[in-house]
Amino acid sequence: MIAFILIAPSAFFMGMPFPIGIQKTSEQSPSLIPWAWGINGFASVIATVFATVIAVEIGFASVFWSAVLFYSLVIISIKTFEVKF
Repeated sequence: MIAFILIAPSAFFMGMPFPIGIQKTSEQSPSLIPWAWGINGFASVIATVFATVIAVEIGFASVFWSAVLFYSLVIISIKTFEVKF
């Protein structure tokens, strides 16, 4: 229960950018949804490898703060760029 309470807020916020991006893409250009899924899958695999290497070489705190940075950039870009295709 303690682990759930500690992980739940991060899991919630880390899970939001992709569904929001898919929703915006479906509104603006539905033909790009398969590309979004493909890019998400690629990024998930690459991020897992890089996170492991960074954790071993630099430390887990670096992985955490890198994730905070990148997820913040995604959220900012979702709110900033209203691209019309």
